[in-house]
Amino acid sequence: MSKPDIDPEALHGSWVRSPEEDTATEMVFRPPSYPFPPSRSRDGMRLSPDGTLTQATAGATDLARQRAGRWRVENGALHLQVGDEAGRVLHLLALSSDRLVAKR
Repeated sequence: MSKPDIDPEALHGSWVRSPEEDTATEMVFRPPSYPFPPSRSRDGMRLSPDGTLTQATAGATDLARQRAGRWRVENGALHLQVGDEAGRVLHLLALSSDRLVAKR
């Protein structure tokens, strides 16, 4: 499978995990305006044009915990770095204005 040609500008903005749409091999993210079904909490990220990242993960009380980091696109992959933790790489499979799909 060839790597998709990803325009980093198309990633700018907020993306929220849509686990209802995940498959055994793919993770799906949608913009916050997407009509998600009810859920206790959802993980998400904001990718700013200057390369900064705001990552939101569910906390112990189901309130989103936000953490700052950096992001970049390299060879069809979205590299996320938050604090001193090991970076996370999302291998991108598809991207449109309302859907981001990454390999699990």
